[in-house]
Amino acid sequence: MFSIKKNILESSRNILSTSTVVTIDNLRIKKICKLISEKELKNASLELNIYHWTKKEMLWLIFLFNCINFCYWPKKNELKWSILVNNKCFEGARALFIALELAVKNKSLFLNIDFIKNMNLDYFKTIIGGKGLLPLLNERLNNLKIAVMVLADKYGGNILNIINKSNRDAEELALLLSNDFCFFSDKSQNNGNTVWFLKRAQLMSKMLVDVFKDKDIGNLNSMDKLTLFADYRVPQILNTLGILNYSSELENKLKNMIEIPKDSIEEIEIRAATICIGELMKNEMLKKIKWINSSYIDTYLWILSSKISNRLPHHRTRTIFY
Repeated sequence: MFSIKKNILESSRNILSTSTVVTIDNLRIKKICKLISEKELKNASLELNIYHWTKKEMLWLIFLFNCINFCYWPKKNELKWSILVNNKCFEGARALFIALELAVKNKSLFLNIDFIKNMNLDYFKTIIGGKGLLPLLNERLNNLKIAVMVLADKYGGNILNIINKSNRDAEELALLLSNDFCFFSDKSQNNGNTVWFLKRAQLMSKMLVDVFKDKDIGNLNSMDKLTLFADYRVPQILNTLGILNYSSELENKLKNMIEIPKDSIEEIEIRAATICIGELMKNEMLKKIKWINSSYIDTYLWILSSKISNRLPHHRTRTIFY
Protein backbone atom coordinates (compact mmCIF):
# COMPACT_ATOMS: atom_id res chain seq x y z
CA MET A 1 0.00 0.00 0.00
CA PHE A 2 1.16 3.51 -0.83
CA SER A 3 2.33 5.28 2.31
CA ILE A 4 2.44 9.08 2.29
CA LYS A 5 5.11 9.27 4.95
CA LYS A 6 7.29 6.66 3.24
CA ASN A 7 6.87 7.67 -0.41
CA ILE A 8 6.88 11.44 -0.05
CA LEU A 9 9.75 11.50 2.42
CA GLU A 10 11.83 8.90 0.62
CA SER A 11 11.42 10.55 -2.78
CA SER A 12 12.28 13.96 -1.30
CA ARG A 13 15.31 12.57 0.51
CA ASN A 14 16.52 11.00 -2.71
CA ILE A 15 16.36 14.39 -4.40
CA LEU A 16 18.23 16.06 -1.54
CA SER A 17 20.98 13.44 -1.60
CA THR A 18 22.18 14.86 -4.92
CA SER A 19 20.90 18.44 -4.55
CA THR A 20 22.66 21.14 -6.54
CA VAL A 21 20.77 24.36 -5.71
CA VAL A 22 19.52 23.97 -2.12
CA THR A 23 21.05 23.14 1.26
CA ILE A 24 19.57 22.65 4.74
CA ASP A 25 21.10 24.13 7.89
CA ASN A 26 20.46 21.58 10.65
CA LEU A 27 21.83 23.83 13.39
CA ARG A 28 19.35 26.55 12.47
CA ILE A 29 16.54 24.00 12.69
CA LYS A 30 17.51 23.25 16.29
CA LYS A 31 17.77 26.94 17.17
CA ILE A 32 14.47 27.92 15.55
CA CYS A 33 12.60 24.98 17.09
CA LYS A 34 13.73 26.05 20.56
CA LEU A 35 12.06 29.43 19.98
CA ILE A 36 8.67 28.05 18.89
CA SER A 37 6.24 27.65 21.78
CA GLU A 38 3.52 25.07 22.23
CA LYS A 39 0.95 27.89 22.38
CA GLU A 40 2.04 29.22 18.98
CA LEU A 41 1.65 25.78 17.42
CA LYS A 42 -1.76 25.20 19.00
CA ASN A 43 -2.90 28.52 17.57
CA ALA A 44 -1.65 27.58 14.10
CA SER A 45 -5.10 27.10 12.63
CA LEU A 46 -6.52 27.51 9.12
CA GLU A 47 -9.76 29.38 9.77
CA LEU A 48 -10.50 31.12 6.50
CA ASN A 49 -14.26 31.64 6.78
CA ILE A 50 -16.02 34.80 7.91
CA TYR A 51 -19.55 33.33 8.05
CA HIS A 52 -21.16 30.42 9.88
CA TRP A 53 -22.33 27.46 7.79
CA THR A 54 -24.05 24.14 8.24
CA LYS A 55 -21.79 21.09 8.19
CA LYS A 56 -22.90 20.23 4.65
CA GLU A 57 -22.29 23.77 3.39
CA MET A 58 -18.90 24.00 5.07
CA LEU A 59 -17.85 20.67 3.56
CA TRP A 60 -18.78 21.94 0.11
CA LEU A 61 -16.86 25.19 0.65
CA ILE A 62 -13.74 23.42 1.94
CA PHE A 63 -13.83 20.93 -0.92
CA LEU A 64 -14.39 23.52 -3.68
CA PHE A 65 -11.77 25.80 -2.18
CA ASN A 66 -9.16 23.05 -2.11
CA CYS A 67 -9.88 22.27 -5.76
CA ILE A 68 -8.89 25.82 -6.78
CA ASN A 69 -6.49 26.93 -4.03
CA PHE A 70 -3.26 27.60 -5.87
CA CYS A 71 -0.98 30.18 -7.49
CA TYR A 72 -2.03 33.69 -6.44
CA TRP A 73 1.08 35.64 -7.41
CA PRO A 74 0.95 38.21 -10.23
CA LYS A 75 3.58 38.76 -12.89
CA LYS A 76 5.73 41.87 -12.81
CA ASN A 77 3.72 45.08 -13.14
CA GLU A 78 0.42 43.23 -12.65
CA LEU A 79 -1.96 44.11 -9.82
CA LYS A 80 -2.28 41.31 -7.28
CA TRP A 81 -5.82 39.96 -6.99
CA SER A 82 -7.70 40.98 -3.83
CA ILE A 83 -11.20 41.50 -2.49
CA LEU A 84 -12.57 44.17 -0.18
CA VAL A 85 -15.02 43.10 2.54
CA ASN A 86 -16.23 45.46 5.28
CA ASN A 87 -13.47 47.92 4.37
CA LYS A 88 -10.83 45.23 4.86
CA CYS A 89 -8.64 43.99 2.03
CA PHE A 90 -8.00 40.25 1.67
CA GLU A 91 -5.52 38.53 -0.63
CA GLY A 92 -4.50 35.01 -1.59
CA ALA A 93 -6.10 31.94 -0.07
CA ARG A 94 -8.14 33.89 2.49
CA ALA A 95 -9.59 36.06 -0.26
CA LEU A 96 -10.53 33.07 -2.39
CA PHE A 97 -12.35 31.31 0.43
CA ILE A 98 -14.25 34.49 1.29
CA ALA A 99 -15.11 35.01 -2.39
CA LEU A 100 -16.74 31.57 -2.42
CA GLU A 101 -18.58 32.37 0.81
CA LEU A 102 -19.90 35.66 -0.55
CA ALA A 103 -21.05 33.96 -3.76
CA VAL A 104 -23.03 31.42 -1.76
CA LYS A 105 -24.43 34.14 0.50
CA ASN A 106 -25.68 36.27 -2.40
CA LYS A 107 -26.89 33.18 -4.30
CA SER A 108 -24.59 33.57 -7.29
CA LEU A 109 -23.04 30.18 -6.42
CA PHE A 110 -25.21 27.17 -5.63
CA LEU A 111 -23.61 24.20 -3.91
CA ASN A 112 -24.82 21.52 -6.25
CA ILE A 113 -23.31 19.47 -9.05
CA ASP A 114 -25.45 20.57 -12.00
CA PHE A 115 -24.97 24.26 -11.31
CA ILE A 116 -21.18 24.00 -11.12
CA LYS A 117 -20.95 21.61 -14.07
CA ASN A 118 -22.75 24.12 -16.33
CA MET A 119 -20.92 27.24 -15.18
CA ASN A 120 -19.05 29.20 -17.88
CA LEU A 121 -15.89 31.27 -17.50
CA ASP A 122 -17.56 34.68 -17.64
CA TYR A 123 -19.94 33.73 -14.86
CA PHE A 124 -17.10 32.20 -12.83
CA LYS A 125 -15.26 35.53 -13.08
CA THR A 126 -18.26 37.31 -11.55
CA ILE A 127 -18.27 34.81 -8.67
CA ILE A 128 -14.57 35.39 -7.97
CA GLY A 129 -14.87 39.17 -8.32
CA GLY A 130 -12.27 41.40 -6.71
CA LYS A 131 -9.60 43.67 -8.16
CA GLY A 132 -6.45 42.68 -9.99
CA LEU A 133 -5.69 39.44 -11.75
CA LEU A 134 -6.25 35.98 -10.30
CA PRO A 135 -4.09 33.70 -12.49
CA LEU A 136 -5.20 30.43 -14.09
CA LEU A 137 -8.92 31.13 -14.01
CA ASN A 138 -9.59 28.66 -16.83
CA GLU A 139 -7.74 25.97 -14.93
CA ARG A 140 -9.62 26.70 -11.72
CA LEU A 141 -12.98 26.43 -13.45
CA ASN A 142 -11.90 23.23 -15.19
CA ASN A 143 -10.92 21.76 -11.80
CA LEU A 144 -14.38 22.53 -10.42
CA LYS A 145 -16.08 20.85 -13.36
CA ILE A 146 -13.89 17.75 -13.04
CA ALA A 147 -14.47 17.72 -9.29
CA VAL A 148 -18.26 17.64 -9.47
CA MET A 149 -18.25 15.02 -12.24
CA VAL A 150 -16.02 12.70 -10.21
CA LEU A 151 -18.09 13.46 -7.13
CA ALA A 152 -21.23 12.41 -8.99
CA ASP A 153 -19.71 9.31 -10.61
CA LYS A 154 -17.80 7.90 -7.63
CA TYR A 155 -19.32 9.36 -4.48
CA GLY A 156 -23.02 9.78 -5.13
CA GLY A 157 -22.62 13.55 -5.25
CA ASN A 158 -21.89 13.65 -1.52
CA ILE A 159 -18.56 14.98 -0.25
CA LEU A 160 -19.13 13.30 3.09
CA ASN A 161 -18.88 9.95 1.26
CA ILE A 162 -15.23 10.71 0.45
CA ILE A 163 -14.45 11.24 4.12
CA ASN A 164 -16.41 8.15 5.15
CA LYS A 165 -14.66 6.03 2.52
CA SER A 166 -11.35 7.13 4.02
CA ASN A 167 -12.52 5.82 7.42
CA ARG A 168 -11.82 9.33 8.71
CA ASP A 169 -8.11 8.74 8.24
CA ALA A 170 -6.02 11.72 7.07
CA GLU A 171 -3.55 9.64 5.10
CA GLU A 172 -6.26 7.60 3.39
CA LEU A 173 -8.22 10.77 2.58
CA ALA A 174 -5.19 12.30 0.87
CA LEU A 175 -4.69 9.11 -1.13
CA LEU A 176 -8.33 8.99 -2.23
CA LEU A 177 -8.20 12.60 -3.38
CA SER A 178 -4.93 12.13 -5.27
CA ASN A 179 -6.13 8.92 -6.93
CA ASP A 180 -9.61 10.06 -7.94
CA PHE A 181 -9.09 13.76 -8.76
CA CYS A 182 -6.28 14.47 -11.24
CA PHE A 183 -5.60 17.97 -9.91
CA PHE A 184 -4.80 16.55 -6.44
CA SER A 185 -2.21 14.17 -7.90
CA ASP A 186 0.72 16.44 -7.14
CA LYS A 187 3.97 14.80 -8.19
CA SER A 188 7.00 15.32 -10.42
CA GLN A 189 9.33 13.14 -12.44
CA ASN A 190 13.09 13.25 -12.05
CA ASN A 191 15.46 10.88 -13.86
CA GLY A 192 12.65 8.37 -14.29
CA ASN A 193 11.65 8.49 -10.62
CA THR A 194 8.43 9.88 -9.16
CA VAL A 195 8.81 12.61 -6.57
CA TRP A 196 5.64 12.86 -4.47
CA PHE A 197 4.30 16.04 -2.86
CA LEU A 198 0.46 15.87 -2.62
CA LYS A 199 0.29 19.36 -1.15
CA ARG A 200 -3.43 20.12 -1.47
CA ALA A 201 -4.58 16.54 -0.97
CA GLN A 202 -2.95 16.65 2.48
CA LEU A 203 -4.11 20.19 3.23
CA MET A 204 -7.74 19.06 3.02
CA SER A 205 -7.29 17.06 6.25
CA LYS A 206 -5.74 19.98 8.13
CA MET A 207 -8.62 22.23 7.12
CA LEU A 208 -11.17 19.70 8.36
CA VAL A 209 -9.35 19.40 11.69
CA ASP A 210 -9.14 23.18 12.11
CA VAL A 211 -12.64 24.11 10.99
CA PHE A 212 -14.42 21.33 12.89
CA LYS A 213 -12.17 21.68 15.96
CA ASP A 214 -11.05 18.03 16.09
CA LYS A 215 -14.69 16.93 16.42
CA ASP A 216 -17.03 14.94 14.16
CA ILE A 217 -15.53 14.90 10.63
CA GLY A 218 -12.60 16.92 11.96
CA ASN A 219 -11.58 14.06 14.22
CA LEU A 220 -9.15 12.36 11.82
CA ASN A 221 -6.65 9.60 12.47
CA SER A 222 -3.11 9.46 11.06
CA MET A 223 -2.44 13.20 11.02
CA ASP A 224 1.08 12.28 12.13
CA LYS A 225 1.57 10.53 8.76
CA LEU A 226 1.28 13.75 6.79
CA THR A 227 4.23 15.88 5.67
CA LEU A 228 4.76 19.59 5.28
CA PHE A 229 2.63 20.99 2.45
CA ALA A 230 5.22 22.10 -0.09
CA ASP A 231 4.03 25.37 -1.66
CA TYR A 232 5.84 28.64 -2.39
CA ARG A 233 5.23 30.49 0.92
CA VAL A 234 6.67 27.88 3.28
CA PRO A 235 10.08 27.60 1.56
CA GLN A 236 10.18 31.41 1.48
CA ILE A 237 9.89 31.66 5.27
CA LEU A 238 12.32 28.76 5.75
CA ASN A 239 14.86 30.75 3.76
CA THR A 240 14.18 33.87 5.84
CA LEU A 241 14.74 31.81 9.01
CA GLY A 242 18.11 30.66 7.66
CA ILE A 243 17.04 26.99 7.46
CA LEU A 244 16.74 26.63 3.69
CA ASN A 245 19.55 28.12 1.64
CA TYR A 246 19.88 28.57 -2.11
CA SER A 247 22.75 28.61 -4.58
CA SER A 248 23.80 32.08 -5.73
CA GLU A 249 22.33 31.41 -9.17
CA LEU A 250 18.94 30.36 -7.80
CA GLU A 251 18.93 33.21 -5.30
CA ASN A 252 19.54 35.66 -8.13
CA LYS A 253 16.56 34.24 -10.04
CA LEU A 254 14.33 34.70 -7.00
CA LYS A 255 15.54 38.26 -6.43
CA ASN A 256 14.73 39.13 -10.03
CA MET A 257 11.41 37.27 -9.94
CA ILE A 258 12.40 34.99 -12.81
CA GLU A 259 9.89 32.18 -13.19
CA ILE A 260 11.04 28.68 -12.21
CA PRO A 261 9.53 26.08 -14.58
CA LYS A 262 7.29 23.37 -13.17
CA ASP A 263 9.21 20.08 -12.79
CA SER A 264 12.59 21.78 -13.22
CA ILE A 265 15.30 20.50 -10.88
CA GLU A 266 15.23 23.88 -9.10
CA GLU A 267 11.53 23.64 -8.34
CA ILE A 268 11.73 19.99 -7.33
CA GLU A 269 14.68 20.61 -5.00
CA ILE A 270 12.98 23.57 -3.32
CA ARG A 271 9.86 21.51 -2.61
CA ALA A 272 11.77 18.36 -1.63
CA ALA A 273 13.92 20.35 0.81
CA THR A 274 10.76 21.89 2.30
CA ILE A 275 9.34 18.45 3.04
CA CYS A 276 12.59 17.16 4.52
CA ILE A 277 12.86 20.23 6.73
CA GLY A 278 9.33 19.64 7.97
CA GLU A 279 10.23 16.15 9.13
CA LEU A 280 13.44 17.40 10.79
CA MET A 281 11.53 20.16 12.58
CA LYS A 282 8.83 17.75 13.70
CA ASN A 283 11.41 15.35 15.16
CA GLU A 284 13.06 18.23 16.97
CA MET A 285 9.76 19.58 18.31
CA LEU A 286 8.69 16.13 19.52
CA LYS A 287 11.39 16.40 22.17
CA LYS A 288 9.25 18.97 24.00
CA ILE A 289 5.74 18.71 22.47
CA LYS A 290 4.45 15.15 22.23
CA TRP A 291 1.30 15.89 20.20
CA ILE A 292 3.01 17.81 17.40
CA ASN A 293 2.74 16.79 13.75
CA SER A 294 3.97 18.32 10.50
CA SER A 295 0.64 19.94 9.64
CA TYR A 296 0.80 22.26 12.66
CA ILE A 297 4.37 23.22 11.83
CA ASP A 298 3.31 23.93 8.25
CA THR A 299 0.44 26.20 9.30
CA TYR A 300 2.65 27.99 11.82
CA LEU A 301 5.23 28.69 9.09
CA TRP A 302 2.59 29.69 6.53
CA ILE A 303 1.03 32.22 8.92
CA LEU A 304 4.47 33.53 9.93
CA SER A 305 5.38 34.11 6.27
CA SER A 306 2.61 36.69 5.98
CA LYS A 307 3.51 38.49 9.20
CA ILE A 308 7.18 39.27 8.71
CA SER A 309 9.33 40.75 5.99
CA ASN A 310 10.88 37.91 4.03
CA ARG A 311 14.49 37.90 2.92
CA LEU A 312 13.72 36.94 -0.70
CA PRO A 313 10.68 36.84 -2.96
CA HIS A 314 9.10 33.38 -3.10
CA HIS A 315 9.85 31.15 -6.06
CA ARG A 316 7.49 31.66 -8.97
CA THR A 317 6.13 28.55 -10.66
CA ARG A 318 2.89 28.61 -12.62
CA THR A 319 1.07 25.47 -11.58
CA ILE A 320 -2.33 24.19 -10.48
CA PHE A 321 -0.75 22.12 -7.68
CA TYR A 322 0.18 24.89 -5.21
